[in-house]
Amino acid sequence: MEQEFSNEENEQLIKAYLSIIQEILTCQIGEEGYILMANQELIIHEQFLNVLNKCADVFLEGEDNEKAAYLYEVAEKISIEISRKFLNTALQATLTSKLS
Repeated sequence: MEQEFSNEENEQLIKAYLSIIQEILTCQIGEEGYILMANQELIIHEQFLNVLNKCADVFLEGEDNEKAAYLYEVAEKISIEISRKFLNTALQATLTSKLS
């Protein structure tokens, strides 16, 4: 379930998301994971994935296919990791309730 934010909080989040995306685009090869791990509380929100995909769309429209493809790939990896964590949590909760 997605959390509701005020307009000011929403603006601050979007600025934080854009800052993370800029860091990802300008970091050394291989450092992306460290940036994502350091910001995992922010990147687990669906809104981050939306902003990430919109940035990729902008690069694609500007014919910067390399950056667009890279951001789409990052978004896909994050989405997979979020799904994996959700499934693990659901499985653990199911096992816990059956063992109780």
